[in-house]
Amino acid sequence: AMLRVFDAPESEVFSADRLMHLTESSLMNATLVMRKALVCLSFGHAINDYYQCVMDESVFEHPYEQRMTHLIVFRDNDALWRLEMEALEFSLFERLIDGQIVEAALAAVLSDQPDDGQASRVSLWFARWMNHRLLSEIISD
Repeated sequence: AMLRVFDAPESEVFSADRLMHLTESSLMNATLVMRKALVCLSFGHAINDYYQCVMDESVFEHPYEQRMTHLIVFRDNDALWRLEMEALEFSLFERLIDGQIVEAALAAVLSDQPDDGQASRVSLWFARWMNHRLLSEIISD
């Protein structure tokens, strides 16, 4: 998977100033296009923690810990990066990568979740994606 990310073609990074031209309605009906040098990975173990210990040359203290880990591995400026996501954020991200419009992806992921703080969580996720330069384009009507 890392090799695919490294070898993938470069793609444009979406600029935040282009968001100003979108209305709430056009954003909800938009398709988000992620950068090409990116892959979604899920593991049943704390693989990201283990990998970080290897990179830091330290001892991984919980080698048999079973915990779902959701990672986005991506390339930016010829460097590989990892971004660990919580399960709901990862599920939303995967749906958006698959081409669902924002409104449909949000409805599918958040429909059975309590309403408290949903908007702030989604805003935080979107800000993380923008900050990590994961978006390439927003296609809206």
